[in-house]
Amino acid sequence: SVLLFGCRLGVHASQLWARGGAGFAGGAPSCDQIGTNDRAVVLDLINEVRGGPTPPQEISTKHAVLVAPGEPLLAGRDLAANAYASMPVGFRDGKFGTTFTKFVVVGHGEKAKSPMGISLGDDVCGNPGWVDKDAATFLRTKAPKNLRNQSPKVLQCKTDPASCPERLGETLRQQLPFLSVISNASLPGNTLPVMMQTQAAPLAVSVGDALAMLVGSGGVWEAESVLFVFGADLSAGVAADVSDYCDANTAQVVTQKALPQVVKHMTDLWKASSDTRCNKASLPRSYGTILAASRLAGTLGLTETRYEVSRSPMPKEFSKLKGDADPSVLGYGSMMFWQNEGGAGQKLSSQR
Repeated sequence: SVLLFGCRLGVHASQLWARGGAGFAGGAPSCDQIGTNDRAVVLDLINEVRGGPTPPQEISTKHAVLVAPGEPLLAGRDLAANAYASMPVGFRDGKFGTTFTKFVVVGHGEKAKSPMGISLGDDVCGNPGWVDKDAATFLRTKAPKNLRNQSPKVLQCKTDPASCPERLGETLRQQLPFLSVISNASLPGNTLPVMMQTQAAPLAVSVGDALAMLVGSGGVWEAESVLFVFGADLSAGVAADVSDYCDANTAQVVTQKALPQVVKHMTDLWKASSDTRCNKASLPRSYGTILAASRLAGTLGLTETRYEVSRSPMPKEFSKLKGDADPSVLGYGSMMFWQNEGGAGQKLSSQR
């Protein structure tokens, strides 16, 4: 059945054009990060993390799935920097940066009512030459053929702009400075942006399955090393102690259990009575992208995991709901999935 919970919305819908940058062909915003203040701030953050007394332990893998704080420039930048700084690094084409060669970044819409589908590629990021056109074409053509009715519906934003109410959501846009830094500005031509216009379990499953095709047998990126990033926040509007407990529990379930158990966990939160410590108020604000990440990680067989959760005072950019705690917080976390390919000295034990 369709799992479509109510979710707390940001006020970003009316700000997307201004915050997303200038528009390009087809009305899609700019995703270019070169020379932006956001990238400069993130570069300093990641350098500080890597040069600190306890730098994050680097993972070693061909592919990885990362659930990152949904709006890390607004809340959770230190945690996000720690997660992105954990990605494998080395020299490639004479540059020092992550060893990943391709990048997928997935965000979700903030509209209460949106079409059940995705927008991707140039419909999300309009910069000429920024999107990996082969990957975008592959998803548009091969996913419907191979997955049939289980394929995510790809919305036609150019011919029907109303079907794509959010071209570049903040849960996607705010990942870009971090990706630009760790890739040493190698995103142009190597990136596939995907916007889930709404959040529902069937859409999340189909997105996970479609993305897995990119690196599967016969996939356009079969020979590449790919980082899949999903922007996602956790609880919103609850008290700090509730966020600490419930978000840690959610992150543990997501990183330890298969998708059916993750869906059950989300459903149980939604149905729990108000006097239960973890109830619908602690349901992740970005449950759709989390479910898609869970599906993808399971399909790719990424069995090594770790997670970290934290919180910040509720940002003013988010709507306030009746029943919110006073004071309330926004919860977020990083959840990583990978398959170890390093030597004995590089291996990490799963944090479960």
